[in-house]
Amino acid sequence: MLRTTHKIALLIIVPLIIELCFLGVVMSTVDELEKDRMAESRAVESLVYVNLILNDTWNAAGSMMMFKATQTDRFILEFHDLNNVLTGHATKLKELLEGDTETPEAREFLSIVEDILATFKTTSGMIDDEYEVSNVRLIGKLRTFIKELNSTGLKVIEQQTRDRERYQKKQVLSRSRVKMVLGSAAVANVILAVTLAIIFSLTFAKRFKVLMDNTMNIAIGKPLGDPLTGTDELALLDTVIHNLSTELEITREKERAMIDNTAVIICSLNESYRITEVNPAVEIATGYDIAELLGSNMVSMIHEDDRDRVFDRLENCKNSASEIEFEARLRKKDGRFLSTEWNANWAAGSKSIFCVIHDITQRKEAERLKQEVIAMVSHDLRAPLTSLGVILDMMMEGIVGELNERGNRLVRLAKQSVSSLITMINDLLDVERYESGGLLLNYERTTTDEVLENAIGMIKPEADKKQIRIEKGFESQAIRLDPERINRVLVNLLSNAVKFSPENSCVMVLCKHIEIRRDEFMFEFKVIDEGPGIPAEKRKLVFEKFKQVGSGSEGEKKGSGLGLAICKAIVEAHGGEIGVESVAGAGSTFWFRIPPDQENIPEGN
Repeated sequence: MLRTTHKIALLIIVPLIIELCFLGVVMSTVDELEKDRMAESRAVESLVYVNLILNDTWNAAGSMMMFKATQTDRFILEFHDLNNVLTGHATKLKELLEGDTETPEAREFLSIVEDILATFKTTSGMIDDEYEVSNVRLIGKLRTFIKELNSTGLKVIEQQTRDRERYQKKQVLSRSRVKMVLGSAAVANVILAVTLAIIFSLTFAKRFKVLMDNTMNIAIGKPLGDPLTGTDELALLDTVIHNLSTELEITREKERAMIDNTAVIICSLNESYRITEVNPAVEIATGYDIAELLGSNMVSMIHEDDRDRVFDRLENCKNSASEIEFEARLRKKDGRFLSTEWNANWAAGSKSIFCVIHDITQRKEAERLKQEVIAMVSHDLRAPLTSLGVILDMMMEGIVGELNERGNRLVRLAKQSVSSLITMINDLLDVERYESGGLLLNYERTTTDEVLENAIGMIKPEADKKQIRIEKGFESQAIRLDPERINRVLVNLLSNAVKFSPENSCVMVLCKHIEIRRDEFMFEFKVIDEGPGIPAEKRKLVFEKFKQVGSGSEGEKKGSGLGLAICKAIVEAHGGEIGVESVAGAGSTFWFRIPPDQENIPEGN
């Protein structure tokens, strides 16, 4: 079976060949018509020149006779002029009669003309001679030539007239042939166009319609028709469409299975927020049957206190190209409410809102319990520990009586434990405040060297104990930040650097103004130590809560695991970022970046 490209080529080439054939016939006929027209034109000119030659001959002979009779110079001048004209006309006629148009009559006529011209040359000497017998003979000979010229001229005229009529008839036939060819071409074009239209309809159009119908059926989810037969491109494309339909059907079944079996509520709402589709998860979550929910208004199932807010968010979703997220309480069939988190997207094509609803009741309960624990830690633990610390201070000062050496040592250890617990509680509260959006920053204008010198001064005694040098590399530059919070970050990073560095080593503190993106600058702080480094697999855990990362040889150092998490919270609250670079066995570099100015953030925020 021919391929589609071959069929299309034939549909183009066959009409083109037929048109070229018609064009060839027309061009050949037109060329023949042009030749006949030119031949007719030569015949007409030949008739004209034959008549002119006859007329010139008679006039020249007459002028010569009149000269002999009257001896007037005017006649001899006319004779010479007519002789020259006759010579020119004879030459032109000879050119016209050369080739296919030259006939015996024409050749005889031209021969007589040449004889007459020769006789005229001979008789031109008679002008001054006396009337002699030789002259009489020449004149008699000239008369004979003139008679023969008249007779032959009439034959040539008749012959040229017949040729002219013949060429005219041929032109009429040629024009009729052109009209017939053009008419035949027009009829053939109509027949060919109808034939090609039928062929196209029976072969391509019908098959294209099958392809289009199958494509539309894929789009609307209807079953496809029978596949096209053959091995051409359209049949192959239809096979691909059928395979695609099969794959899409399998994919739809998988998607439907996933949607039906997921625990998340997935539904579609129309422009009036009525439920048009919903998955079976809603039955387990709310107790309603799907049939009960279809067509009902989703907003009516929202808690009264959340209803206006949900309505506004859904309205905003219609005018937004991005996903809308919000939380709402959803009523169950038994009257209780679920805490839910919504992700809504507007589908402009179907004019519907696609919603994914997560049940976050357990998460909300866990958050409530966490807040209760935090409140308990804040009030029920920190207050007694603070009181216990005060009592231990009093015991160390001897207010409750003198203690022996063992008593003082035990009280001192208890005091350290109480202080560690209070510090851990404060750290935990700070982290929770940040995660809940309650970490307040008090911005002040200061300089980078002031911030760094304060932090270095606080950590220097600890570094001196291990004979660790703290080297500085920074200049004083203006900056706006929360000095107390950033000081806590720097002290924490310096303390860790000193803690993990070996004795007689060096800790370097750097600060510089860098361009992170075009026209966007930040201050970058770095603390570089010569410690054991951090294994690659543990670097991502460094800034998580309750995570401590030690080297394989050094083991874990004592601590709550909240220090770096607090540093991360403080830096991000300033609109910055924090990170670490380390090579196991070659030290670590902790860095953080913050914007140089925070004018857009009000004081106390």
